[in-house]
Amino acid sequence: MNFAHASLLAGAALMLVPLMLHFLGRREPKRITFPALRFVRQTAIQAQRGWSIKRWLLLALRMLLIAIAALAFASPRVHSSMHATYLCLGLVAILALLASATALLSVANRHPKSVWMSIAGLATALWLGLGVWGALTLARGSAAPTQASTGPICAAFVIDTSPTMDYRQANHSRLEVAKETASWLMDRMPSDSQIAIVTTAQGQRLHPGRLSANQQLEKVKIEGQASDLPARIRSAIELVRTSQIDRREVYVLTDLSIHAWSTGDSNILVDLLKPNTEENVLVQIIDLGSKKKENWSLSNLKLSQEIVTPESFVDVAASVTASPDTAAGQVTVELYVEQRDPRLPTIKNGVAVFPKNVVRDRQTIDVPAAGKADVRFSLRDIEAGTTHAELRLSRPDPLAIDNQLPFTIEALDSNKQLVLGGLDLRRNNQAILAARMLDPEMKHIELHSYADLPNIELASFDAILMVDPPKIQASEVARLAKVVESGKGLMIILGREMKNDNAWKDSATIKLLPGTISRLWRKPMTDDSHYFVSLKPNHPVWSPFGQTSNSVPWNFHPIYKYWVFDKLAEDASVLMAYSDSGHPAVIEQLRGSGRILTVTTPTTDRDSVDDPPWNRLLATANPWPNFGLMVGAMQYLSGTGSARRNFQIGTAPTLDNPIERLPSRYDLFSPSGEVVRVQAQGNFLNYAYAQQVGTYRLRSVQADRPALRGFSVQLDPRTVNLEHLDPTVLDRILGKDQYFLVSDREHLQNSIGQARHGKDLAPFLFVILFVVMIAEQAMSYRFYSIGTRTTK
Repeated sequence: MNFAHASLLAGAALMLVPLMLHFLGRREPKRITFPALRFVRQTAIQAQRGWSIKRWLLLALRMLLIAIAALAFASPRVHSSMHATYLCLGLVAILALLASATALLSVANRHPKSVWMSIAGLATALWLGLGVWGALTLARGSAAPTQASTGPICAAFVIDTSPTMDYRQANHSRLEVAKETASWLMDRMPSDSQIAIVTTAQGQRLHPGRLSANQQLEKVKIEGQASDLPARIRSAIELVRTSQIDRREVYVLTDLSIHAWSTGDSNILVDLLKPNTEENVLVQIIDLGSKKKENWSLSNLKLSQEIVTPESFVDVAASVTASPDTAAGQVTVELYVEQRDPRLPTIKNGVAVFPKNVVRDRQTIDVPAAGKADVRFSLRDIEAGTTHAELRLSRPDPLAIDNQLPFTIEALDSNKQLVLGGLDLRRNNQAILAARMLDPEMKHIELHSYADLPNIELASFDAILMVDPPKIQASEVARLAKVVESGKGLMIILGREMKNDNAWKDSATIKLLPGTISRLWRKPMTDDSHYFVSLKPNHPVWSPFGQTSNSVPWNFHPIYKYWVFDKLAEDASVLMAYSDSGHPAVIEQLRGSGRILTVTTPTTDRDSVDDPPWNRLLATANPWPNFGLMVGAMQYLSGTGSARRNFQIGTAPTLDNPIERLPSRYDLFSPSGEVVRVQAQGNFLNYAYAQQVGTYRLRSVQADRPALRGFSVQLDPRTVNLEHLDPTVLDRILGKDQYFLVSDREHLQNSIGQARHGKDLAPFLFVILFVVMIAEQAMSYRFYSIGTRTTK
């Protein structure tokens, strides 16, 4: 416990004044002998004893009145965690005083001995309980806050940089209000204070004054990830405890959005802030949130593919979501595409200059209240190289950070694929059909027969497709295996060329397969219950299907014949199986640095009068699943299906960067215009500091020409959840009564005083003073009225 005006405690000495007046005012009574009244004298002596008890009780009330007044005016303060304890101790003390006074009055009024003895026993029990409880409280430590009301302060300001802090109200974002509040608090601290601005969980330091702290405060920006506030608070507590200054305070400026408090070990914070710790730290949570939570957001970006060939197209889909407090309405979504400029990006007069964006398309959709609606675009005629684009909401709202959805697409000229078909392509058009499925204009496809295989430079192709392979010479099989092991991809579609399992056993081609073929499985043409089932729906092979890979209608494409593998290699995995038998349908096997995909039934089979079809993958009105399987598999094998140009915030973006055709060093321009140098490691570019949402542009020079690349980072939709944190969660994280929660500057000033000096017990003491004063007045009235009647 401490006192705001400790000097006023000296006023408690005035309680001796009534005692002195009492003794000074006593007069020796005159003795008059009157024998006839000896019985009256005995009664008077008994009355005098009761009167004496009441007189001493009145004297005690007056002395207690002065003592309580002095204590109340001294404004005793205790730590908030001990406030309830002291109030309870005070109530027990009042009950003990009342019980003691009642016992004395019972004696004075000559009540039965059993009555006043019972009351006296209760009073004794209350006094004993008060003494034991008070002793235990003092032994445990009162955990009083810093007693000094002046002097330097060691303060750490934890700034919430979550995306929701970009929410604007009254023309100010929550982060701007946080900065203003932090600056306002720092201006009211002594000049020799130590201040830290905490925006991460590590690497913080104390500034020896307000100037350098204000400079760091100005640099604080919104980040794409939700802040880990429990970790930052822990860092701030540990930081201020390193200071030699006794007054240690931590201010947390946040909008109390739930995602920023969803991580961290709360037990550690509870233990750190316990009031019985040796180095006490005062924690203030400043709530900058608002009741208004209207917001529209763009999320759930879906691209049909991220790596394409020039002049192809990409389907773009996204969702527009309305927050729970947002009414229904129409929203216009615009598709912007960045114009190519070989001179940009660059730095001009110290500022980053980026290419301009132009509107390519727009759509208006109806979004229900607190609901969502989907929007779709088709980006066509994509030029070779890297294309940056973004979706934007044309309707403004208070939270702008989720109104844009950037994405990047790269069109590669060098993606060459080889399709191998029958010995005579004029008699076998399956290879021609497969090539047309992969590239309708045949710009990036070379089509050859197996007879041409010895004359083909296999290493010049990124992926090779073998359609219904026949018996191939062992030397050519060895060449194919070698090129795969070097990092290339190979897809083998089994078909009619081999008549039975013995033909496979006699062929060197079996060395390219993931196991041993045992037989040819047949189903009646009338049985449509046999079809593909995906076992790994998240595999990159299904990238053309987007999020619909689990709902592809393979059941409309029955299978009647396929090759069965007796045993698969240990490094082989099944991507698709057949619905009835569970036999492997699509198998992946790793070979060195490359991989081989094997399909056990022909994907280019058609109806024939002379030869019944093996399946109906193409013989339907809508064979798009078969096309998607072919395109996804070849993209995956050529290294483009698994390559990414779009990442979610919090991941470490990695770009493939073959050093034989791309530069090894780039200047990276972040969305905010900062420039850093990145160096390729092997055939990859790694960047681990993508903390901002937006487009990251890479610029270099190759053969005296600019080389432009890049990637995009999207927001995690969970981080823009405006739901307000329940205060009970704060109690669990920080500990009940171990922090102060305020929402405006007026309450902040009051809580600062309460935090630095403790909770004031004066109001409670003034209530006791009022009760004791009434008791003294009632006792005085009765005492003096009795005395007057006795005198008369």
